Amino acid sequence: MNRVNLFLKQLIALYYSGTYECQEPACKARSRQPLINGRCIIMTCKGKMIPEYSEFATNDTLRYLQGLFNVMKYIHENKESKKEDEVPFYIQYAELKAKVDFVMNRSKYNKVDLKNIFAFMSKN
Repeated sequence: MNRVNLFLKQLIALYYSGTYECQEPACKARSRQPLINGRCIIMTCKGKMIPEYSEFATNDTLRYLQGLFNVMKYIHENKESKKEDEVPFYIQYAELKAKVDFVMNRSKYNKVDLKNIFAFMSKN
């Protein structure tokens, strides 16, 4: 449980550090300052700065952890019909999944507000 909590804290801290890295192999400059058009901060470099750890990578890691601790999916996909109490460490896995779900629900990365998209269809 503690390792997962520490990993989640490190993952979020890594994402929010906001470090950018130059794509140019010869440069590899790193910066946290605001960028202009994503260009490298070194004037002689023609490279483009990209996030060291993107929203997609963070979300992908969180979704992996969410699936890793999903015991109900394991029970459903398992050919043998097991009950929750027959799965070893069920309670601990459920707690870990709840922690990852909490972090995922705070994220707005993969949420789409359909209300704004289809606002033209509403009758005002």
